[in-house]
Amino acid sequence: MDARFPGIVEPTFHAADDSASCRAAERCGFGLEAVLPTRPPLFPVEGRPHVRGGSVRP
Repeated sequence: MDARFPGIVEPTFHAADDSASCRAAERCGFGLEAVLPTRPPLFPVEGRPHVRGGSVRP
């Protein structure tokens, strides 16, 4: 949460096939929030948003 904007949490996103980004996000306190469906052609792989303090959802 940004001190300038209390109550607003900015998520971080990565592609589902990027397991290193997933581990890094979780180590920094960003729990997996959801798995987003593919949206070809711009997003050919599932997306994974992480939110600080979020719950881990497979």
